[in-house]
Amino acid sequence: MAVLPGILADDDPFAIAFACLSLLIIVVAGAYVVMWLRRRYWGPDDGEVPNLGFTLGDLRELNRSGQISDEEFKRAKEMILAAHQRALQRNAAAAKSNVSKPPPQGP
Repeated sequence: MAVLPGILADDDPFAIAFACLSLLIIVVAGAYVVMWLRRRYWGPDDGEVPNLGFTLGDLRELNRSGQISDEEFKRAKEMILAAHQRALQRNAAAAKSNVSKPPPQGP
């Protein structure tokens, strides 16, 4: 920290620009590390739909090619639709709780 006052005291525009650029790089790198750690240890945001690894189109293709049976396709499809429905309900409940009540009407 003692280096910066010495650099900034020189009134050299290149030294000042270098100090500002260095600080900007440190802040951006720190923000990136925080975002990476958050995703790594706390998982995705609450508003995101969980990724089950397959879309319905992927499942249909697996079923058509014979890699999964009709029963497996039906179970996987129900799981995907149920997860999507839960995410929609969770988002609707969150949106409903965030709606503010109108102000009371006075006389």
